[in-house]
Amino acid sequence: MMKNGSMKQTSKFWIDKLNLMPHPEDGYFAEIYKLDIIIKHSNLPEGFSGSCPLLTSIYYLLSGKDISHFHRLKSDKLWRFYAGTPLLLYVIDETGALNKYILGNSSEKNILPFLLITKNLWFAAEVKDKKGYTLAGCTVSPSI
Repeated sequence: MMKNGSMKQTSKFWIDKLNLMPHPEDGYFAEIYKLDIIIKHSNLPEGFSGSCPLLTSIYYLLSGKDISHFHRLKSDKLWRFYAGTPLLLYVIDETGALNKYILGNSSEKNILPFLLITKNLWFAAEVKDKKGYTLAGCTVSPSI
């Protein structure tokens, strides 16, 4: 315990506090919101396999040893920083150029508190400090 009575915020602290479970891509997650509006498959863009919620949101935690490998989604994904050390997000844009973004809580010019990755772009993520962790929020619409 720290002097003010609060626990040190470690990855284990957040995993326990938020009931995070292992994520198939690496790291940990918990779904925190799923909009109860369902979009019928016939109303979705090409590439969706069935009906889905209009929006879902999760907590997502990566430790320094975890990597979210390059993948892409059929939907836009909004990343938000919550706690820990900065997260590196790599995004390959429409021209094929690799862009690096830093998600974090800092007034430094190149660090962002949120980042929107638009549908169909390849992206990956890793914690900048390999001894740290990042707790982020991810919202996807339409859900996948």
